[in-house]
Amino acid sequence: MLPDSIGNLKSLRVLSLDEVGFIGNVPSSICNLTSLTSLDLSHNSFSGEFPHTVSNLVQLETLHIQYNNFTGHIPSSIFNLPNLQWLGCSDNQLVGPIPSEIVHSSLHSVYLNNNFLNGTIPSWLLALPSMEILGLSYNQELSGTMPSYICYLASLLVIDLSNNNLSGSIPECLFNLAELSVLNLRNNNFHGPIPSSMFGNMSKLTHVDLNGNKLGGSLPAQSLATCKMLEVLDVGNNNVDDVFPQWLSNLPSLKVLILGSNSFHGAVTTSNSFSMLQILDLSNNYFNGSLPAGLFHKFPAMKMLKDKSEETVKGKECVVNKFPSVFTTLDMSNNYFRGEIPDAIGELGSLLFLNLSHNNFVGPIPSSLGNMRELESLDLSSNRLSRKIPSQLTSLTYLSFLNLSRNSLVGPIPQGNQFGTFDAASYAGNEGLCGVPLSKKCGGDDEDGDHDQDSEPELESGGELFSWGFAGAGYGCGLVIGISTAYIMFSTRKPEWLVEIVENWTWRG
Repeated sequence: MLPDSIGNLKSLRVLSLDEVGFIGNVPSSICNLTSLTSLDLSHNSFSGEFPHTVSNLVQLETLHIQYNNFTGHIPSSIFNLPNLQWLGCSDNQLVGPIPSEIVHSSLHSVYLNNNFLNGTIPSWLLALPSMEILGLSYNQELSGTMPSYICYLASLLVIDLSNNNLSGSIPECLFNLAELSVLNLRNNNFHGPIPSSMFGNMSKLTHVDLNGNKLGGSLPAQSLATCKMLEVLDVGNNNVDDVFPQWLSNLPSLKVLILGSNSFHGAVTTSNSFSMLQILDLSNNYFNGSLPAGLFHKFPAMKMLKDKSEETVKGKECVVNKFPSVFTTLDMSNNYFRGEIPDAIGELGSLLFLNLSHNNFVGPIPSSLGNMRELESLDLSSNRLSRKIPSQLTSLTYLSFLNLSRNSLVGPIPQGNQFGTFDAASYAGNEGLCGVPLSKKCGGDDEDGDHDQDSEPELESGGELFSWGFAGAGYGCGLVIGISTAYIMFSTRKPEWLVEIVENWTWRG
């Protein structure tokens, strides 16, 4: 526990106790430290109500109490501290509304993420001329609309209002925020079209996350095309109705493009390369047609092998998680794609995650997939694939998830390396397959599998068609190598590391 005697250090200007391991209440004697300009109590196990006595520290410029177990309301007197510029209260158990009547505030950075705050966003908080960072995410009872006066915060760099209960339309006047770098409105109830001119003046924008709302219409091509610094664009789980936005290839920094679970339709083609793209999610849409071989030449960043040892995934504490270059993923599942899977897909040598399930692909599994030596998760289930499983797939020594179920595959299952760790569920619904781990034994020449079976499984494509009967399919029960994909989120069939990367680039205090 922090001793009462801490209050004797009356000339102290900076007190940093982060990650020391303190428990219990903050002693009231801390109010004697009237010369403090910076107080950091973060990353401990302090408990009890918000330390009201901090309100006496009128010289305080920065206050960090994040990652503790503080409870109760945030007193309005904290926001009225005349010199306070940086307030970090994230990841506690604070409750109630944000104080609504503030006389004076010099705040430019506010982190109230991951608490139990409710009510609406007070007008004064969106009227501070020096506001640069506003983090109110993961307060699921925070409701109301996004007031238009947020558009006058000319210095704003980061807006994180994700995982709340906000509703209404997105103000079109957001285009006034010329300094904005991060816009995160994920998992709310915003509706209506994405304003056509919203991004027109946001030349410094790097991250846009609108996932999990009720936004419709088409992507605002003209204004988004001006965001040349954009690295992450996530509009998944909305009602966007559009064709494949090949014009996004003109954004030279784009690394993550999430279009999944919308109403995108038509063929997927592009004449230009997506030079930096590492994650592409087109799942759960209405895309159709065959995949041209040339398409996979347009993703050069998915071809380049990276040294995993040089990359680390930062925790949620950092300001912005830089996107690790080793993570590459392609998800085209639950659409209406048809024809054969092009051999050229095997050139995407840095892919870790490939999902082409729930489509209408026919023909053989390309043996070129064996060249994707970094692959950890492969899902080709619920298609019309036929012939033998290529033995080259046993070269995928990082593979920890495999699902080939519900196809028309025949012949013996290849053995060796990771293939010895997958159970029968990985191959279910392929009547012509035989050998370990299936109970069906291989009989001889009649099992050579060099012919297509006449029968094909009935398929459904498009929409939310994940078969829970095969939810457990594909997990290797043995060695899991590299960045493990053993933790699969059943609701989206994406590895948890992928979900964490896309969701946790946001600013946390």
